[in-house]
Amino acid sequence: QTRLPLLSCRPGLSELLLPGGSRVFAPSGGVRRGADLWFCREAIAAEATKFIGLRYLWGGTSSYGFDCSGFVMRLFQSQGIFIPRDADEQFQYGQPIEDGEGICGDLVFFAPGRDPKAIHHVGMIVNNHAMIHSPHSRAAITVTPWREGSYGRELTGIRRYRAN
Repeated sequence: QTRLPLLSCRPGLSELLLPGGSRVFAPSGGVRRGADLWFCREAIAAEATKFIGLRYLWGGTSSYGFDCSGFVMRLFQSQGIFIPRDADEQFQYGQPIEDGEGICGDLVFFAPGRDPKAIHHVGMIVNNHAMIHSPHSRAAITVTPWREGSYGRELTGIRRYRAN
């Protein structure tokens, strides 16, 4: 998800300008033009599942590893939507959604005592019962029920982001 200037296209190859002035050719299948990005709930869920099993990395925002908020931030970037980096700001700026109305692609937020000032975790809804998320340093990206157990007890809110 690095943004680089596109210099030219050849069949199957795109020429990109790297920081520092070097030029590189990359397979065109791995290059997406910013203008071609569009938000689709099914596409963001499909993109998210590609990372199942990737280990948690505190502060991580790349395929080397993600923390919870870095993971959802990059997922939305892959769809052309820029959201804040941290879970508390993602909660603050997303459109509030009533509990029974969350759908695939919405973000679910968690805090002790359901205190919005203490948001500590975020996941993305993939269906009525499950979220995909990067849970903690002893785990990998996984799909987990979001209304059960400690997540159910700490569910603080649901937020929606849309393309502008």
